[in-house]
Amino acid sequence: MVCRNAANAYHQVLLQVGTDQLSQNTPETVVEPAPLGDEAMDHNEANFVGPADGGMIGSNNDGHDSDDADEQIDEIEETIEVTPAENLPRQSDQYKIEQFPSAHAGSPIQLGTAVQSEFNNYRQLIGSNNVYAPFHSQLDWEIARWAKIHGPSSAALTKLLQLEGVIQTLPLSYKNARELNNIIDNKLPSRPSFKRFDIQLGGEETIMYARDLLQCIQALYGDPAFARHLILKPERHYRRTGDQWSRFYHDMHTGNWWWEIQNTLEATKPGATLIPVIISSDKTQVTLFSGKTAYPVYLTIGNLPKAVRCKPSQRGQILLAYLPTSKLTGVTNRASQRRMVANLFHCCLRRLLSPLEHTGVEGTIMTDGDGIARRVHPILAVYIGDYPEQVIYRSKLQHAISTLFTAPFHQSTATLEYIRACKDAGIKPVYHPFWEPLPYIDIFQAITPDILHQLHQGLFKHLVAWLLQAYGAPEIDARVRRLIPNNHIHIFPNGISRLFRVTGKEHNFIS
Repeated sequence: MVCRNAANAYHQVLLQVGTDQLSQNTPETVVEPAPLGDEAMDHNEANFVGPADGGMIGSNNDGHDSDDADEQIDEIEETIEVTPAENLPRQSDQYKIEQFPSAHAGSPIQLGTAVQSEFNNYRQLIGSNNVYAPFHSQLDWEIARWAKIHGPSSAALTKLLQLEGVIQTLPLSYKNARELNNIIDNKLPSRPSFKRFDIQLGGEETIMYARDLLQCIQALYGDPAFARHLILKPERHYRRTGDQWSRFYHDMHTGNWWWEIQNTLEATKPGATLIPVIISSDKTQVTLFSGKTAYPVYLTIGNLPKAVRCKPSQRGQILLAYLPTSKLTGVTNRASQRRMVANLFHCCLRRLLSPLEHTGVEGTIMTDGDGIARRVHPILAVYIGDYPEQVIYRSKLQHAISTLFTAPFHQSTATLEYIRACKDAGIKPVYHPFWEPLPYIDIFQAITPDILHQLHQGLFKHLVAWLLQAYGAPEIDARVRRLIPNNHIHIFPNGISRLFRVTGKEHNFIS
């Protein structure tokens, strides 16, 4: 009962925070990062688009997709029960929507030259009206789709195509897995390519692989599959409860942040279309024994409804970069090592997000999937990460307050004095945080709650340890085993006192 009350109270806090911060969700399933090589990444990131209407049917992964992975993604997507914004009633006796007062917000602009949609651009590029191009026919495309989503390995596919009569009976545009991969990599519309950045620090050379931020935003904003889903201006939604109307929040455009920033832009740049940029990162352990890690950074935009962003199969997220994972072992002083790692993190993110410094204020022209041009202002709205990462990019400890944090950055003091001032304030000495030059950003409001580390491990883990100490492990285990089976109740037949390497799902069951 105590755990449930604490959970309910915490979720109420999350709901209140969500109304101001517009809480977002990272994808429940993250594909394990590919080897950090140009060829490997280009191959892994090739977009397997089917018919030329831009519909996505999978990704080129050299035949390593398994039925188990597909079933896992399907199971996750079935648990995401959200109502798309376009399916909500616009006005009724129980529901009403307040539109943004400016009629210029999100409005198209007229360009001197005609702008075509991405579909028409691609059709002209390939020089064909065949909707299945660059494949010859629907059968050709269907077999390629099967081979990359549900098919066997590359070697098995090659042996299948080499059987006598297969190529002659099925008029395919490829004779083996290598030719199929070449079509996917070179003849289908692809997302921006990666670039390599070498960074010298602490006597070591670290590497960052990254895509251009604005090109990634254009890839999402201009995707024909998302054209009908794009949200271009904020709204306020109300629901009747008895005789009173109460405002409720179900997506990013219904919150306060978008409305306030849109007001600010309209005062200086009328006709602006706001693109809320959502960044998420999570350091991932790639191998179990050697301890190799990868540090992927993902990008999505708030113009896509959460029903699209939360489903991996919708491809509403883009892998933006791989950050360096070096621990700078050549630096012997532990304090200096931690300080350099934190500054390296901020330096890399500052480089990634630098295009937002100018375009966030002045705007830039982008076209959506229907070829409609607008002046867009991409602005960092949300940064999603677990609590240990939040401490890094906030560069502050739990007890430090923001006024103490921001004050030292504007003081022209020597390095030692600056470090001493940060130590007295209880914060890490980061000289130039990545969000410092970004417009319209408050990093403390951009951070979303971390359920795993702040609730399950930050609250329930200590509560369970306290109960085990107060009542004893045998008594707690006995009570857990006697729980009556019911919906949403997980039974631990051996109790919970001896669990080790507890996953986030098990933490949720315990709570």
